[in-house]
Amino acid sequence: MGDGNQKKTGLLQDAIDWLASLRVTVYTLITLGLATLCGTVFPQLDVTMPREVLIEKLHDPAWRIYHLLGLTDVFHSVWFLFLVILLILNLTACTIAYIRRTRRLLANAEPTLDKERESGASFVKRIADSPLSVEQLTALMRPVGTVRQTEKNGAIHLFAQNSPWLRYAIVVVHFSILLVVAGALVKLFAGIEGQMMLPEGGSQNVFLTKNGDLMRLPFDVRCDQFTVEFYAGSKRPKEFRSWLSLWQDGRKLREKSIVVNDPLRQGLYRFFQASYGRQEFPLIQLKGEGLDTTLPVVFQQIQSLPGKRDGLVVDDARKNAEGATEVHVVLQSGGREAEAWLAQNAPPLPVGPYTLAFAGAKQGYYTGLLVTADPSAGLLWAGFGLFFVGLLLTMYTSHKRVWARVEGKSVTVAGTATRHREAMREWLEKTAEKIAKG
Repeated sequence: MGDGNQKKTGLLQDAIDWLASLRVTVYTLITLGLATLCGTVFPQLDVTMPREVLIEKLHDPAWRIYHLLGLTDVFHSVWFLFLVILLILNLTACTIAYIRRTRRLLANAEPTLDKERESGASFVKRIADSPLSVEQLTALMRPVGTVRQTEKNGAIHLFAQNSPWLRYAIVVVHFSILLVVAGALVKLFAGIEGQMMLPEGGSQNVFLTKNGDLMRLPFDVRCDQFTVEFYAGSKRPKEFRSWLSLWQDGRKLREKSIVVNDPLRQGLYRFFQASYGRQEFPLIQLKGEGLDTTLPVVFQQIQSLPGKRDGLVVDDARKNAEGATEVHVVLQSGGREAEAWLAQNAPPLPVGPYTLAFAGAKQGYYTGLLVTADPSAGLLWAGFGLFFVGLLLTMYTSHKRVWARVEGKSVTVAGTATRHREAMREWLEKTAEKIAKG
């Protein structure tokens, strides 16, 4: 029974040692680099290749193989996720192994300068005849850290070190990388990206994600104004700008004019200026449930009702027997749908809990917004911040240890440092000169 437990423990330790090996780190990083290259070279679903284009391409046997291998959606594939998890496990195992080694090293930090420690020190200097007392030697070593004094085998030993925790600086770097990788995974699987088409003067609280799902916002986005400036003598846009405001329960949360690469931010959400267009918008007059408003509606796109979870779609238009224009409206309210044909300038009709009327149409601009929600921002910023802190600590700090052994008039000094060993050597040489001269 005991042998079985020892065998299991040995296998577990072997697995941890394998995970913590540099070979696994190198191979995993190389494979992840090649996978990222594949994600750049091959067209990716919903990024550089629309879903309907992929469906058409799957008639080609080669594309079916690419798709089965996950090469058409690399960053969401099972094997890419496996590589990322392997990197996380590798980095975690390396960190645990380093912490264990460092704890053992610090726990076994003997304050005596024996022959073994003397042979392993980076710098050793022997002064055969020193005029300094133990108190004076202690004062010379105090700039390094608190000096401990012990006696062993008839010799007096002095030991000083600066902050031992500096040896854990690399752990901060490891942890920061884990945070960044975790943030990337959160963004990959929990991040949201979609589009919203918003008429000038209109508002929306829903948008269509790139997966075709309808996502609802906790507030209304209103386009108060839209302008476009063209280059002289051409129809090529020089700048297009949207004046947006966010509303919740009748209260304005925020407003901003946005252009390309200068989004409006609200909590996790970002609203980027992506496109624009011009079309004729049906105007739907709506009353009921506390609303009395006229909505410009983008044809064949769901239009949310201000401050409500209800919405409507104008999906068809025709001429009636009298020659008047009619539009077909589908109202979604309380999980149910109601529909009606509304004739222009005709009396309002009850549709669900509202009364609707078609008030004609108007030509105008709409703004195309890219909507993103990124719950990983906090993790990524924390990871990048910790990375630079850990990098600075690793590069510009050093854990120094200094020993002195006093045997009568003979003094032996030794020292080690994790970084900047040349500076440590210079300091010890100057200290040795002071010990010799007094």
